[in-house]
Amino acid sequence: MPRTAETPTAPLFDSARKQHCKVCGDGFIPRRTTAQYCSPECRNKAYRKRQSRLKAKASKDEAPIMSPFTCEHCGQTVWQVEAKDRRYCTPSCRTGAWKTRRQAAAHTLTAISPQMTLEQAELLIEYSGMKKTANLLGDFGYSYDIPTRKWIKPTNMRV
Repeated sequence: MPRTAETPTAPLFDSARKQHCKVCGDGFIPRRTTAQYCSPECRNKAYRKRQSRLKAKASKDEAPIMSPFTCEHCGQTVWQVEAKDRRYCTPSCRTGAWKTRRQAAAHTLTAISPQMTLEQAELLIEYSGMKKTANLLGDFGYSYDIPTRKWIKPTNMRV
């Protein structure tokens, strides 16, 4: 509704609602009951100050722990920062390891079932997924051996 001479205006100063900005200390009348700052600039200043305090506290409390680990695919030893479950040095090594496991599974499937061709085994893995294929090979007693990069069937050892 456009303002005209007859339109009543809100009082410019409402002392009951007046608050003081937490950053600059200026008085302001909040538009919301939860307002703490007089302007977006003060709100952003407070946010940046909180973030810098949190970062300083985190860096003071916890120094990064560096530890070496060996990539399961390429065998390279690299340093990691607080990543205890890391297995590969790069995403390309992770992809390479996945492809190697997949190819080894296809070869193992052809060994289990001689009438199956390598292409058929690869299609089976493609359609059923590597997880189901690994479970199937596990049901046959095979497990993936990382150093040899093959699915092997452990021999029964007497204790």
